[in-house]
Amino acid sequence: MVEGHRTVGGDGRDRVAEQVLDVVAAGVVLTELISGPEPTLEQAARAILALGGLQDVCMQFPDAPVDELRAAAVAAALDALGR
Repeated sequence: MVEGHRTVGGDGRDRVAEQVLDVVAAGVVLTELISGPEPTLEQAARAILALGGLQDVCMQFPDAPVDELRAAAVAAALDALGR
């Protein structure tokens, strides 16, 4: 067990919940970096779509040439952001 983290019933559910909250918090920080501290619903949705899309593209095309995949993924993310 990691110091400072507790579990309920020994099955680690609290630890998993904390990890999920950490990931959500990181997503909020990234969304703020992309669309500012008080984005509109549309801006926040576009940021989430752009970030999720980057990850999805990398997972879907693991054998693609890195430079080509990066260029295509970044162009698609920018399109999602309306830029």
